[in-house]
Amino acid sequence: MLSTTAGCTVAQEHATTTAPATTIATHTTDRLPTTRPREIRLDGLDPCDLLTKRQRSDLDIYESGEPATVETLGDAPGCDWILTGESSRLVAVTTEGIEARIGQGNPVTPVNGFPTIMVIPESPDSCDLLISIADGQYLAATFTAASSWISPSPCDGARRLAEAAMHTLGATSATTGSTPTSLEDTEPCGLLTEQDLDMLGKLGGPPLRRDLGTARSCNYNIDNHPLDIDLRTNVGLAGVNTAGPVTDYTVGGHQAKVWISSGGSCFVVLGVSPSSRVDITYITISTGEDPCALARRVAELVEPRLP
Repeated sequence: MLSTTAGCTVAQEHATTTAPATTIATHTTDRLPTTRPREIRLDGLDPCDLLTKRQRSDLDIYESGEPATVETLGDAPGCDWILTGESSRLVAVTTEGIEARIGQGNPVTPVNGFPTIMVIPESPDSCDLLISIADGQYLAATFTAASSWISPSPCDGARRLAEAAMHTLGATSATTGSTPTSLEDTEPCGLLTEQDLDMLGKLGGPPLRRDLGTARSCNYNIDNHPLDIDLRTNVGLAGVNTAGPVTDYTVGGHQAKVWISSGGSCFVVLGVSPSSRVDITYITISTGEDPCALARRVAELVEPRLP
C-alpha cells in the first residue's frame, strides 16, 4: 500500500511521532474514481504553503512544516508537521496520475469533489489519501497517530488534512484568474479565500465539504451561525420557489434573488445559467440586525469567481 513517509515508525505515548512513511497497501480495486470537477495544477507548489495559520490551528498543528523529498513518489516535494503522538504529511506528486495507484487502494468519498483513493498502510496507526488534482498529478495526504495517543482516527485525520489543503488550493486558484467554464468545474469550498473569511467574521472550525441532495455544498460557521454555499447544476434562478417576498437584483454580471425566511435567515441565489445557480444561506436567530448583510457580502465575494 502507499504511505508517504520514508521509513517511519509510530511513536509511543508522550513521544514525538516521526514523519509518516509512504508504503504500498494490500487493499485493491479495479474501479477508477469519478471525473474531477476541474483541474488544479501542482507544478512548482510548495506543500508547506497548503496549510494556512488558521488551518493549522484548527488541526491542532502549532509548528511550521518541514520540507521533505519523498523518494518513493518520484522525489516529489512534501511537507511534514511532526507533533507529540501524531504527524501529518502532504506531498505534491507531478510525475504520475492517480491511475498509477488505483490497484493499491479503494476509492472513497471524494475530497472536496475530487476523486480520492484511500491506501491503508501496513500499520493501523497510519492512513493515506490520494486526491486526483489534474491529469498526471495528485495530492497525497498522510496522517499517523500513536495508537495510545488521543487523536482522530488515522483516516479521519488524513481526510481533515486533505480537506484543508484542498480548500487552500481551491481558494488560491480562485484568486489567480482561473475562472471555471461551468458550475460543474467549480469547487464550493474554493469560492471564499482565507482573506475573505477573515473579513466576514470569526470562523468556528474548518469548512465542511459535503453533498446535500443534488447540491454540492460547503458549510462554514461564521460568528456561531451556519453559512452554506450550495452549487446546483439541475435548476436555475427561475426555479426559486418561496412563499415570502423576493427581491430581484444584480450582483456583478449575475442576476440574483434575495429573501428572508420567517425564522430570520437570509437566502441569496445567484443565477449562473438557465439550469444552474449558487445558493447562499446564512442561518441566524432574529437579532434585530439585517440578516442579509453578510449573505449579500458573500455573494459579492464569490460572484467574480463564477462562470
